[in-house]
Amino acid sequence: MEGSLPLSSLRLLAPPLRVMLAVMWKVVRQRSIKHYGKVEEFVSLVTEAIPDILTNRQMRLLTLGLRAKMTLQMLGSEQSEDLRCVRTHLESFLSSSSKQLQPENEALEANFVRLVQRLLEDPKAREHFLENVFPVEYGPNFDTALETLVCEFFTRLEELVLIPNFKQTAVWINDTSSVLKEYMQCVTQGDDLKVLLRSKVCHDKMAQMDSTMPSPSEQQLFSSLSLPPSLRATSTKDVESNTETSVQNKQQEGNAVTVFLMSTLWKSLMTELPLHLLRVLHCPAL
Repeated sequence: MEGSLPLSSLRLLAPPLRVMLAVMWKVVRQRSIKHYGKVEEFVSLVTEAIPDILTNRQMRLLTLGLRAKMTLQMLGSEQSEDLRCVRTHLESFLSSSSKQLQPENEALEANFVRLVQRLLEDPKAREHFLENVFPVEYGPNFDTALETLVCEFFTRLEELVLIPNFKQTAVWINDTSSVLKEYMQCVTQGDDLKVLLRSKVCHDKMAQMDSTMPSPSEQQLFSSLSLPPSLRATSTKDVESNTETSVQNKQQEGNAVTVFLMSTLWKSLMTELPLHLLRVLHCPAL
């Protein structure tokens, strides 16, 4: 896939959760540290809903890694506003650390808090740390390890929340008319769908389609829709004529059966009735 799509068109192609994961993944890949707070907030939100998405150790390392990178980056700006933000981050560290049930996690966060507190209090130690320690301990290797853990987290989330196809999605739709109206308005109000369909994303798929041989469904539709008007009229008359003939035949068959039954019954009565009368007439009086 090449190039980019407008966000309005991208929303038609990918579900909101997938777009959110993609944006945060690019934030980490591009080392956009100022947005790490949003990534950490999302990670915490998912962890509250799905505590077992990663191991406890992985989750603490992921959360602490994002916070640490962001905190130390602000520490190097030397601006008073950023230094106040660092102290705010330390308070959140202490708050979350006090809720931990794992001693190793609490020790890890407490160690980082003590480091930052010392750097805030000692400008010379802070300068030495930022020039000599930070580029090594929190440099490319740290970023790569953090990126790998973020990738594993997002991958696990995608595996748990699979994107359904249109047949599976249809099962969850109750009011078809209202959903159809709402989504058709979104599609027809702008050119977002046209931009998407004209992009390389769809054209690559179209090139892979094989349209040389019609399918059985196509052949059936083509055969029915190819009937000439005259043949259609003839066919309709033939159906009506055949229907009337069938009804008449059934009526004639029913009349013939009735006549046969009446004739048989009459012959039987005429044969047995005289014998019965003779018996009655010759019967002695009581």
